[in-house]
Amino acid sequence: MKLTEENRIRLNRLLVGLISLACLLTGASIGLFDSAENIWTGAFVRVGLLMGAVCLAMPTPSRPAAWAGFNPLWIPVLFAVLFIIAYRPRVMAPIAGVVFLLVFLLPLLTRGRR
Repeated sequence: MKLTEENRIRLNRLLVGLISLACLLTGASIGLFDSAENIWTGAFVRVGLLMGAVCLAMPTPSRPAAWAGFNPLWIPVLFAVLFIIAYRPRVMAPIAGVVFLLVFLLPLLTRGRR
């Protein structure tokens, strides 16, 4: 039996969701029956949350993946911004405000003028 691409996408998303659920349940059961300070509790919960986020970001037959439109040239820009935020947070606050205005609010204001 050959899987179509649509069925393969559904199956992969289901498997990632099941892995997430299994990790979360394992972490919860270790935390309940042993102790919440157990290192495995935190590890399973973190992996379960991460896998849940990946499951939500995966493509479905009706929509592409969440990262399908991401331009890889933005990666160095993101690292530079994170470095500036960590090194000089006071400098980054006004810059972040200006970028927010330009990226999010300016297109909303100019949309009606076309």
